[in-house]
Amino acid sequence: MSDPADRTSDHDRSLLEGLFRLAVSGDTGGAEFSQLNAEVYARLQRTYVDAARGSAGPTGYNRSAA
Repeated sequence: MSDPADRTSDHDRSLLEGLFRLAVSGDTGGAEFSQLNAEVYARLQRTYVDAARGSAGPTGYNRSAA
């Protein structure tokens, strides 16, 4: 039985490889590139938003406010 995190990591890697392949070949005007680009961008945004929320700490302390 495989770990769900491994499956997610494999899927993420596949998305990035597909996007990279299309970018290197210069095929950036098609629907496949647009779809992959949008998915990768959305995942990056979610990751950074989640990380920013987590950096505030459990009590909501914000270092920049100190």
